[in-house]
Amino acid sequence: MEKCTSFLSCPFLWFFVIFLWLSVSVISCDSGDIYPDEFEYENGVVVKASFIFEELGTFPSNYQVLFGAFGNGKVEPIVSKTIVKPKQGQEVTIMLDNLPDDATSLKLCLTTLGKQPVYTFYKMDVPKAVGDSIVIPIQEIHLMQFDRIQQQVFTPSCVACHGNPGAAGLSLSEGISYANLVNVSSTRSAEHQSRVTPSDIEASFIIDILEHGDLLKTDHTSIPSKYNDDLALLKEWIRNGAKK
Repeated sequence: MEKCTSFLSCPFLWFFVIFLWLSVSVISCDSGDIYPDEFEYENGVVVKASFIFEELGTFPSNYQVLFGAFGNGKVEPIVSKTIVKPKQGQEVTIMLDNLPDDATSLKLCLTTLGKQPVYTFYKMDVPKAVGDSIVIPIQEIHLMQFDRIQQQVFTPSCVACHGNPGAAGLSLSEGISYANLVNVSSTRSAEHQSRVTPSDIEASFIIDILEHGDLLKTDHTSIPSKYNDDLALLKEWIRNGAKK
């Protein structure tokens, strides 16, 4: 058998080079730009929202925080994504694909596990003229707000008895509850404790009656509701100065 005296005069080497070149070309095509051309995704209107959460000590565990599109006369969101508790200072970004045509607003909400809204931290109306995307820049969300306590605790759990006028002279109705609580002496406290003493949980009579069933004729230990988050929220609010 004749030996190849040079690269150019050897058919076997030419065949090997051509085979190698074809193999590389096929691999390159399979992993290149033709892939997205073959599989196109219809995302409709895309919503991108970013949030940074403050006061993470009041991030719920028995409720949930979700970002979603609302409308069509329904209480629950049409489409939504649940947010897990982030780290301190962590930016949370949520994407919603295919914004429904009947969506009228975008909300960041505290809801029950059944997605019934309890409190709204952020709301944006959906523009009448929507392009391919809606981008909500970073929003700083303060979780510990007195309005949240009103909607999460007082209104659903307390105002049935402590409306206006309220039992024992205490009204917890929206708009007047704060003035009736903070630095106001309780008529039922033997030690004349304030109903709420800012920054002092032990000196706040409202916490005593919610934790001890024998202080009043009516046992209040089942109030707030069955969710442990309610009492934890009240304590954290008082611990941080009971601000309005």
